[in-house]
Order: sequence, then C-alpha cells, then structure tokens
Amino acid sequence: MFNFFIAIYSLAAIIYNSGYALITVGENFSYIFVPLAMYNVYYLILKKRIIRHKITLSSFIFLLMILMIFLSIVINNNMGLYAPYFRFLMVIVNAYAITFRYTISQFWEKFKFLFITISVISLIAYLFFVLLNVTCFLPKVINNNGVMYYNGLIYFAMINDMERNIGVFWEPGIFASFIVIMLLLDPIVEKKIDKKFSLLMLVTLFTTKSTAGILLIPLIFIVIISEFKVNNLKKTLNYLIVSIVSIFFIGYTDIIGNIFNSNSQLFGKIVNKSGSVVTRMNGPVLDLKIFLFSPLLGNGYYKYFNYWSTMSHEYNLLARTSTLTFFPAVYGISGFLYFYAVANGVYKLRYINKFVNLLVLLVFIFILSKEPHQNNMLMFILIFYMLNENCIKKGKYD
Repeated sequence: MFNFFIAIYSLAAIIYNSGYALITVGENFSYIFVPLAMYNVYYLILKKRIIRHKITLSSFIFLLMILMIFLSIVINNNMGLYAPYFRFLMVIVNAYAITFRYTISQFWEKFKFLFITISVISLIAYLFFVLLNVTCFLPKVINNNGVMYYNGLIYFAMINDMERNIGVFWEPGIFASFIVIMLLLDPIVEKKIDKKFSLLMLVTLFTTKSTAGILLIPLIFIVIISEFKVNNLKKTLNYLIVSIVSIFFIGYTDIIGNIFNSNSQLFGKIVNKSGSVVTRMNGPVLDLKIFLFSPLLGNGYYKYFNYWSTMSHEYNLLARTSTLTFFPAVYGISGFLYFYAVANGVYKLRYINKFVNLLVLLVFIFILSKEPHQNNMLMFILIFYMLNENCIKKGKYD
C-alpha cells in the first residue's frame, strides 16, 4: 500500500514538474513534493545505501549536480534567493530516485501509457473543439504571463490559440518536444518499432503546430527507418505514407496555407522572424554573455535574474528559453555538466550505428536550446536512465 502511494505521489510530481499548465497559474505549489524528496533522500541513503553501491556514471552525475548546487549557494551572494536552488535540488533527487527504484521497462510502460492517454484525450478534444467547432465548456484560468486556458485538468487549450494542441502542458512546444523524444527512444526501450504508437504520436505532433517539432519529423523518420531490418523497409514506407495522409487530412488547410502564405502560424514564424524565433536565437547568446561575467564560479540565481532582466531588451527577448546555456550562466563552468550528461546519455543508447546517435544528440540539443527544461523532472528522469549503460540495451527489431 505504501509503495502504491509513493508511486502515485511520484507520478503527480512528474506531471506537475514537467511543464504542466497549472504550474504557471497563480502560486507555484512545487513545495508539496518536498516530503517526497525527503523520503527519497532517506530511501537512497539509508534504505538503499547508495554510497555503498558501485558508482555509475548516472550516480556520479547526480552527486556532482548536488555538489554544484551547494557550492553555488555558498560561493554566490544570492541575497536570500534560495528557492530556485531547492526546487532544482528537489527535482533531481525525485528524478534520480525514480530511476533507482524502477527499471527502465517498468517506468517506460507507465510513461508510455500516460502519453497515449494524454494524446488520445487531446485529439478527441481537438476533434470537437477545433475541427467540429463545438463551443468549449471547460472553466477558464489565466496564467502568470496573461495567457488564458480552458482548464480540464487532464486537458488544456489556449483560448486565443485553440488550433495548437498543448495536451496537459503550458505550451505546445513542450508537448511536441516530448513526443519527439518518445518517438526516438521507444524503439530502443521496447526493442521493436511500435507502428500504431508512432502513428498516434505523429498525428498528435502535427496538431501541436510546433514549427520546431514538425521540422524534426524527417530526422525522426531517418532514425526509425535505420532501426528496421532491410526486409521491413516496405512496411516502414507504408506506415510513412499512412502517417503523411493522416496528417494531411487533419491539417490540410494549414499545409496549403503555408505553401501560399508566408504569414501563416507555422512556417511563417521562420520567414518573418517572429518574437519567439528571435528569442530562441538570441537567448543562448545572452546566457553565454552572462556566463562570461563569472565563468568559473557562476553568477548564482540572484545575479543571473538581475543581469537577464537588465539586458534582455537589448536582444529582443520575450522569455528565457535555452536550458543548455542557462546552467553555465548560473553555475559557471560546472553548469556544462548538464550538456555532458545529455551527450553521454545519448551516446550510450544502442542504436544501429553512431551516426544515428549523432542525429539523436542533435535533436536533444535543438530541443534543449529552444525551451526551459532546467526544472523539468521528466527530462532529468530520461537523462538519468540514458546514463545507465545497462539500462537501455540494443535489441533485435521487428
């Protein structure tokens, strides 16, 4: 019974701390997961005696991140701004404990079912509220940035942008990013290509109307096709055709519009360099500039936030987006540990060849350069699992 409670508590922590829409509405309630973090510290140190276990790359990175946090607290004058440190600490402790408690197969089975559920619910809602133009009856909420949502707890929609599917997340880009990651990692974990699942994810991906996510589709197919046996190439191409036809059926008006109208919501963002594109291009530049103010010891959260607020207008930034450059800007040279963890984790994935690993790494770099995942618990769980070289092994694909 207790283990079941911990599993449900952990699931709630993952959803809430992985881009859930309500985390941006009103007060941040992340502190309700502090007891889980405290239990996980007890679980790892006293119950499982992690210190006595053989040090793996995953545990080594985890311990270095904890050291990085406390060194920054001690070294940098944070003027009492400690909440971001403790939230980050809580996220990585809870994330690592999950990878220690459950095998990748156990976790992936539940994670995959959760994403299938989120996708199916969002597609049904998309059918009624967008394609059939049924009036949405869900209650409304407004987040801290002034964005209004229809709130269904397990489904959200941006009131002023209903045509973009966000699932349970606060913006469509995060939903699209996790769909892309699911498509890339599922063949490795399952040791087979789940064609129906891939088709569902591709259709859902298109409904997010995420420019970045849709531009990554060719890379996704290169990776998936490379994992097939040669005699299954015909089946792969058949599913590719079905996917394209399904996607075109759902969004044919947008596809045609994008061909003839450069001001469209999708690819028009690239043509016209909208604010979101400028932010994603210039955000890392500003972060690296802040990093150079204190490259060894970092600036800490207080100085980083002050520098960013003062200088962001020079770069026409709307928000902080790049995870890969955020950590060095705050923690100094030790902040590159995050990129090291991602790169090593992807390298350890057992794809057909290392060229495919390189493609997957480029996808991760692209995702982590365009969105803020620094406190995203799900992303850390995936990174810690990938770092465990015995966790995701190469199988024979069908």
